[in-house]
Amino acid sequence: DRAWARCLREEGLDAFFARWDAQPLFASRRGDRRALRAAHDAQELALAMETFSQGAMPDHRPRLGDLTMPAIVMAGARDAKFVALAREVVTAMPRARLDIVPDAGHDLLSERPHEVARALDQIQEASRA
Repeated sequence: DRAWARCLREEGLDAFFARWDAQPLFASRRGDRRALRAAHDAQELALAMETFSQGAMPDHRPRLGDLTMPAIVMAGARDAKFVALAREVVTAMPRARLDIVPDAGHDLLSERPHEVARALDQIQEASRA
């Protein structure tokens, strides 16, 4: 993620998004996103990449077994890295279930918002029980 941030700072948004979109991870959501991207600031996006990247986050996996609330862990079927991570999380959490979304990649909120909303409804109902 530091390399992505460096690309943003040194080469700008156009170069960054050309490389970012070329990743197989995002193949399922390619399309015309120019309007959204025009609103970005390269320096602020670089800072977000460095601050919120998975590599910058603490590893809480050893504590997942302590969580007792119901959970649905979702991943897009075409995102092998996060499918594997989701399986690991579900194995560790006593009340979690796995939801692998077919024909979806990394960005479930954009690609499959109805499935995400359904899962949120289900978890809300399970929390009330």
